[in-house]
Amino acid sequence: MIHSVVKVKRMLSAPIEHVYQAFADPVALVKWLPPRGYVMEVIKFDLYEQGTYHFKLTHFGSNQHFDLKGTFLEVIPNQKIVYLDQSDDDGVIVKKTIHFTATFMGTEFKIIQEGLPEQRSAEMYYIDWQDSLYLLSLLVEF
Repeated sequence: MIHSVVKVKRMLSAPIEHVYQAFADPVALVKWLPPRGYVMEVIKFDLYEQGTYHFKLTHFGSNQHFDLKGTFLEVIPNQKIVYLDQSDDDGVIVKKTIHFTATFMGTEFKIIQEGLPEQRSAEMYYIDWQDSLYLLSLLVEF
């Protein structure tokens, strides 16, 4: 049974355009999105509605890898991205919704991740997102 939902948000001291661009630009994306211990290669990245993507993630220590593929369902630049992704290691399809909101201090980045597999706790996904958003802050805040 698949049921878990994770919600994470982070305030970033950066303009909304920079935060959105960090997701929209594959060169920037590989700097902050991979979970701890992984490097990511972008095989395909078509950021538009019904566009698809394909990432190859490799664990730095073990050299084991998995592919992550998905489809963008909704893309509103500087506002919202909704996408489905599926990992070849478990086959589970996860829905992710990212909201970008301009604030007085910069940008609020909020993600909702739905349909998480039971075999991995929601807390583990939450920690992964905290790590990634920390790296995002290092990239966009200056």
